[in-house]
Amino acid sequence: MLDTGAVAAVGECIIHLLIVLIHQRGLLMVIIIVALIAVFDVVFPYLFQKNKELNLKIAEQKREAYANFLNNFTEVAVAVMHDEDISGKKQT
Repeated sequence: MLDTGAVAAVGECIIHLLIVLIHQRGLLMVIIIVALIAVFDVVFPYLFQKNKELNLKIAEQKREAYANFLNNFTEVAVAVMHDEDISGKKQT
């Protein structure tokens, strides 16, 4: 069975070791590590999501532009085949 005094002593040793490490390496290093963890944990997923949304928006715009092109091209081609006046139609 563990002695509660021994467990408390080990806990105090660990805390003391952490304090010494922080002072030896500097508080700046700890802040940098915490900031890097925050970047990997929060910023990257946000940027990936925004990139995905932007790619979907661009793909939709491309589909729309291509559909408009095909529609206009078909209208002009049919008009030409039927010898109709195409001066009022938008030519692509």
